[in-house]
Amino acid sequence: MRADSSAKRDSPESIAQIVYEATTDNKEQLHYTAGNLSATEYEWLKKDGIEMVIAAMNKRFLKLENIS
Repeated sequence: MRADSSAKRDSPESIAQIVYEATTDNKEQLHYTAGNLSATEYEWLKKDGIEMVIAAMNKRFLKLENIS
């Protein structure tokens, strides 16, 4: 299981900057990566797949195992 990422939180200001850029950049883009934690979690998702990530999140936060 991955280490708890709560120590890697991004500041509200850095997230607000991404949100501002997303709303004013005139791109036809729906998804933006907001912060280092988001980028790290997205790389994990791409590497391990959605089922593995959901299983790890269920185990980490809900203490559930092998939910399908």
